[in-house]
Amino acid sequence: AKNYLVVDASGAKTTLQRIRLLDLSGRIMLETDEIQGGKATIHLSHLPAGAYWVEVLAETRKQRQIFIKQ
Repeated sequence: AKNYLVVDASGAKTTLQRIRLLDLSGRIMLETDEIQGGKATIHLSHLPAGAYWVEVLAETRKQRQIFIKQ
């Protein structure tokens, strides 16, 4: 990822409610609920290069995945 990250859960059976970006120490760097049609585009230009968690919260579950911003 360089300047933006796309989260796409449009085919999921649950509704996305919130997306968070966290640094590896767990500090929330960005949080949004601007999700349309199960998709969200998150702009990363304000974040320094490095590893981050993207946390996706839905009605019934939470999922985290690491991504690298270059």
